[in-house]
Amino acid sequence: TRSICTTRQIPHFLDFITNGINCKAKSTSCLSPKTLLPLGTKLELRCKDDTTRLIGPSSVVCLNSASHSGSGWYPPKWPSCIPKLTCPEPFIQKGAYITSNLSSATFRRGMQVWFKCWEGYILYGSEMIVCLKSGLWNDSFPECIAGSSCSPFQEL
Repeated sequence: TRSICTTRQIPHFLDFITNGINCKAKSTSCLSPKTLLPLGTKLELRCKDDTTRLIGPSSVVCLNSASHSGSGWYPPKWPSCIPKLTCPEPFIQKGAYITSNLSSATFRRGMQVWFKCWEGYILYGSEMIVCLKSGLWNDSFPECIAGSSCSPFQEL
């Protein structure tokens, strides 16, 4: 049976790895899109956009197909790429500012955000929150309340 598997069949949003080389789909950087690949060729699949994640099979193999003449990629359904979960931008109210452990404007899993208050404000709540893999923060946003930092037990 002759192969009909080519890299041209790979969806535009996927890159692939063959023989340990990361190739860009729809390009000639590794294999010509028109090249018929031999039966047994295995491709590892990756999302082109690093802000997305792969849903579905992470590899395909060129196999004989009983459903049509010749061969085809198996599994026949290509994976999709969906956005990675991110946490919403922290609410920064009057008197507050934030610092984080990354310089990105996107708040991804594991990212830590520290809340600080300007002089003359007191922080109520967690000083640090972490973005969870669910796309939610691990705690509510703290508040900065105007006032002095006197202890309630301080003598006048």
